[in-house]
Amino acid sequence: MPPMRTSRARWIASAAVALAAVAFVACSQADHDPQGAGPSCKTECGSGAVGGTGTSKDAGAASDAGGGAADAGPGVDVTATVVIYSEPTFSVADSYQGAATLEGDKVGGGKVSVPYGATNGTSVTLPGVAAGSGWLYVDDSSGGQTGIFSTYSLQSLPANGTLALPVISRPLLLAIFTKLPIPGVVDVTAAQVVLRFQRKGVPLAGISLSAPVKGATVAFDSGPGVFTTDAKATSTGGMILLLNTAVAAAGGSITVGFVDAAADAGATTYTLTIPTAAGAASFAEIQLAAP
Repeated sequence: MPPMRTSRARWIASAAVALAAVAFVACSQADHDPQGAGPSCKTECGSGAVGGTGTSKDAGAASDAGGGAADAGPGVDVTATVVIYSEPTFSVADSYQGAATLEGDKVGGGKVSVPYGATNGTSVTLPGVAAGSGWLYVDDSSGGQTGIFSTYSLQSLPANGTLALPVISRPLLLAIFTKLPIPGVVDVTAAQVVLRFQRKGVPLAGISLSAPVKGATVAFDSGPGVFTTDAKATSTGGMILLLNTAVAAAGGSITVGFVDAAADAGATTYTLTIPTAAGAASFAEIQLAAP
């Protein structure tokens, strides 16, 4: 369980997946919607670099099961609660009390889901989830009436204690959008992606995208909790937002390339495959090893 911050059950909610600087792996997530198939690769995080050239490596999003493939080991029971990010640093979250459905990749293929909130309580267990690094999903049962996006989050399983699964506040993203140099509105037919980069638990400046992201308004932090579309790399907040990212009606995924200016002068491009769905958000906290 993340550490408690106040009597209102505020805590740091971390969805961290450590990414080794010399050996990254990734999953492709084909035709993924909230009820669709999970990550389709089967590999162990940090088991080896892919890309072939030595200058392009895949990062994060690994899973030990998915796409119908059998898992080599047993599943894990994941005890989880849900927290909501409603402040712009995306580092402190409140307990979420609304109704939702929690979903993960089932060991051996398929999905496992459990109801959350209301009579089900705010600490529930997903049984038999595939171990490794992959995406868990909180499906908003209110259709947006409680002010959240249904949210994917990158997690590493098994977890120590209760896992805090984040959801993103709709008013928060709208407020960020309206404060950009060219204000905009949240497109309910698009996906919203929130990426937080850290090294040794400290927000990481100097992360840039290696290529544009189709249809997205790209905003970098210019300091904790402040965002701009005029920057080309993260600042001291370590944040990248991909707002209004284009997505097929049936859902799917995007592959995002990024460059770490502190690692080999940015010569290596890393990639992360992120599940997306119309009207949903995706959140990943990416811990980069020292160069």
